Amino acid sequence: MNNLNKIGTALPMTLLGPIAVYTVIYWWFIPDTMRMDVPLAHVPLLVKIISTIIAIPLAIYSHSSSEWLGSALPVEWTSKIYQFSYYAHRLLNVVSAVLMISLFSPIIGMPPPSKMWVIIIFFVFMIYAWFNVIKKGFVVYAQIEKGALSGKTYKDLSAKELIEIDRRPPILYLRSFGKEQTRARITGRFDYIGQDPKGIYMKSMRPKSLDDVFSLYRLVSDRRIRRKFLKTNRSAYDESMIFGEYLSELAPYIAIGRPGESLENMDLGAAKFYIPDDEWKEKVVELIDKTIAIILDAGNSDGLTWEIEQVLLRVEPKQLLVILPRNNTDYQIFRLYAEKLFPRLFPKEFPPSRLLIFDDGWDPVPLTNPTMCVEDALEPFVTRLGLSCE
Repeated sequence: MNNLNKIGTALPMTLLGPIAVYTVIYWWFIPDTMRMDVPLAHVPLLVKIISTIIAIPLAIYSHSSSEWLGSALPVEWTSKIYQFSYYAHRLLNVVSAVLMISLFSPIIGMPPPSKMWVIIIFFVFMIYAWFNVIKKGFVVYAQIEKGALSGKTYKDLSAKELIEIDRRPPILYLRSFGKEQTRARITGRFDYIGQDPKGIYMKSMRPKSLDDVFSLYRLVSDRRIRRKFLKTNRSAYDESMIFGEYLSELAPYIAIGRPGESLENMDLGAAKFYIPDDEWKEKVVELIDKTIAIILDAGNSDGLTWEIEQVLLRVEPKQLLVILPRNNTDYQIFRLYAEKLFPRLFPKEFPPSRLLIFDDGWDPVPLTNPTMCVEDALEPFVTRLGLSCE
């Protein structure tokens, strides 16, 4: 399907969710005395129940269609439409709050709004919801400079923009997309609780001066603001973000974006390339050949298996760092999986730091984590590569 057909299909699909949701709300919560005397304003109970059940998947489908639409448009259009939707949504957020008060005016003893006014209110609600759908879908592909919208909302550079600005050899992050989605669920936000502290990373860098203390405070604050803006399910201490903060100081930290990912579950650590399914292998090989280091987040998938095979063929042992699973059970599963790929066996005992580097013969070497700080834990790996934050 070419881009024009995708646009023609996806655009009306983005409207389905807002229309379905607010139509159902109108049927359930607006009294008959406040509804217009037209056929669709009064429906049987069975129709309301069936419509309610259908409205939920339609709302989800609208968000997916918005991302699909954002991917089909030229990036200049996507960026401009995103910015317009952002401001329109903010404006309608205030307008909708005022209209909501008007809608429930009888509760505070005021005359009820006219039937026509109720229809206008719900029309505004639908438009408000539609701009929200467009905003959330387009932000994945829009190119918005930091601070361009406000001091508290921004989207980071794409990987393509980043490597054009920063000419240092990049660091490539590889992971299982399935594991990434699992980690982003709300149930996975606090899975570090009860874990051995030696395997937990709570800060990215150690402060070396008073200025660094304030800088790190701003970094954590910035992370929290970004999470709030994106409405992500990830913890403020999400490991991929913390590792990304430190590694981004050493080199452009990049990854392949998961197809169809949403803001709620996307990895926020590395800048992303979004590649068509039939081109991702070629792009991964190109990136592996250019990188100074590979960060492999241990997982198990066909795509990751192929990527590991390419890494072992194309990079020196000193360039690879493996971040192991969070518990011994998952580690033992990965260890057996890795035996089929790596030239040397992984340790039978679960490394407490969850970090492995390799000597020149591909023998795994566990690192230590003395301070729950990424910078301290990765010092042997970074020193061997000759990298520096300076």
